[in-house]
Amino acid sequence: MYRKGNVPRRGEETELFRHSYTRKGFFGPYATMYKTRNPGEPIQRDRALSPLSIDLNQTRPSDMDRADGRAMPLFTNGDVTVHVSRRREAMPFCYRNVDGDELYFIHQGPARFETELGVLEAVPGDFVYLPRNIVFRVIPRTDDAVHLILETQSWLEPADRYHRDHGETNAGLDLSLIEVPEPQEAEGPSRSEYPVRIKIDGQLYHSSFDYDPVGVTAGWSGDPVVFKLNVWDVPSASLPSTPPTSAVFITDGMGCVVTVHSPMAGGPGGGGPPAHTNDYDELWFLHAAGSSLERADRLGKLRWEPQGDTQPGFRRPTGGAPRGAPDHQTPFMNVNFDVRHRLHVCQDAEAYAEEIRPAAAAARV
Repeated sequence: MYRKGNVPRRGEETELFRHSYTRKGFFGPYATMYKTRNPGEPIQRDRALSPLSIDLNQTRPSDMDRADGRAMPLFTNGDVTVHVSRRREAMPFCYRNVDGDELYFIHQGPARFETELGVLEAVPGDFVYLPRNIVFRVIPRTDDAVHLILETQSWLEPADRYHRDHGETNAGLDLSLIEVPEPQEAEGPSRSEYPVRIKIDGQLYHSSFDYDPVGVTAGWSGDPVVFKLNVWDVPSASLPSTPPTSAVFITDGMGCVVTVHSPMAGGPGGGGPPAHTNDYDELWFLHAAGSSLERADRLGKLRWEPQGDTQPGFRRPTGGAPRGAPDHQTPFMNVNFDVRHRLHVCQDAEAYAEEIRPAAAAARV
């Protein structure tokens, strides 16, 4: 650990901006710089470098209007794609994704997941893990669903093995808290034919059965290949922590890392995360348990921080990191996707993408 120049001690009064530089996302070498100006406030920048925000509450994927519709892709790099689903009616088909693993995050609107292994009833705050090749059906329980879906062609797995290998036995994923599917009969009237959509190489193919593929499993044994986990049961949920501590799911080669943590307090002149330069793209999504006017302008919004830009952060009057107690009445949670290769806005999502202007440029208007 090197120290050069003016480096404030923890708790020391300072007017300097703290700027974190990290390699391999947050998993490699890092350095902290102390600057007299905020490195995340250019007076102008190309749109390709600009963070974008998409309000998922304003999107209208085709599954919102049609039972046979699909989720809307928002960002992709070919290996990782993030979608939004606002399904109001039960899937009139079953679905099998041969291309990739899927991780649902239930932001709003409970839903029933009928899978080959059984049924899971998911509520807001739940992750639902659906590995590739599993047949499933989604049945929304309300008409206000907002579900964020991470699809990865690389193998997506829980991060518990990473934490064990690195001695973090109390962080990440506690497998004793997951819920696995219970075999039971599928809902809905019987039919003469049950269609299945199968995604292979980005194309949809179809097969059909004279029985319900997710309603004939009498029992199962083995590993928890399908499960749900509530975000508030992750140890890092109540901490303003960063990866690796807050990692919950990781792909092979660490091309994508899913993290959860309590957001740091922030605002002009008072605390908050430091300025940050990362070699991964970052997607931030703020979720709340319960309703509140606090931070209402950010709830349900997906924010993209691309590589090549520096997140502005806040000046800290003292050298210490803020560690305020979470609001237990209406706790907030950041669900983040850190992605190695640069993302791009999908065509259908462009109409909903709002550019986030640098503060220095906005102040000049």
